[in-house]
Amino acid sequence: MTTPASERQQLGAGQGVPHVRVMLTPDACSVPSRRAGSAAEAAAIAHELIGRADREHLVVLLVDAQLGLLGVHTLAIGTQTDAPCDVAALFRVVLLAGAHGFMLAHNHAGGSLDLSHNDLELWRRVSSAAELLQVRAIDFLIVTPSGAWRSLSTSEGERIRLAKVNEAEAFASRGAERRAGLRRSPGERKAFLEALLAGADPSSLVAVPGFDGPPGPLRVLARRLWACTEPFPVDACAALGLKPGSTFAVASRRALGRWR
Repeated sequence: MTTPASERQQLGAGQGVPHVRVMLTPDACSVPSRRAGSAAEAAAIAHELIGRADREHLVVLLVDAQLGLLGVHTLAIGTQTDAPCDVAALFRVVLLAGAHGFMLAHNHAGGSLDLSHNDLELWRRVSSAAELLQVRAIDFLIVTPSGAWRSLSTSEGERIRLAKVNEAEAFASRGAERRAGLRRSPGERKAFLEALLAGADPSSLVAVPGFDGPPGPLRVLARRLWACTEPFPVDACAALGLKPGSTFAVASRRALGRWR
């Protein structure tokens, strides 16, 4: 409906614009008063509302700070495979209800618990908007006619937990590899020690016991022991003028410095 130009001019000239009152009008109770304190409790509520529907429905569960259920609202009724969401309409309801947070739920009439690309994209958009509006986007639930359900927050939490476990295991493995690398092999340490005591030239070829490859320059072997934390033998320290308690790293760095 449009307002004639004459009326718009009168409003602008004297009467001004109307004061708008925004109200939330509750309908009849559709579910008993209860908490939605966990994904299982929220899924049970969602299943009562839409679990057996033959088309996809999208509903929002509105909760207070203690996760008590304030109300429910149907956002969309779609086809057997889709129920599009108007994000602006969702947040109109959330803000009008004065909700601390909300959970989205929709049914998969075909019984699948798989999250579609549209489901994940919707939750990404909703979560971003909720952060800006300072309300909690708590969960996104899928329910099926059989009563089976899936929680996106639980799935994501488990994925993150497993990722952290795998990361910790990988870090421990890298640490073990690094510690092994810092010790180097006994054959490398033995070959380096004998070559130093023999006064070998840095370009001298040194064979490493237990290594099938060809001998390599002593200088290269010294560089491989640059960070070796194994202790240098006490008698060798005395013979080479190193302080007692020196490591192979100290011996290799001193040798490399001398060979420059």
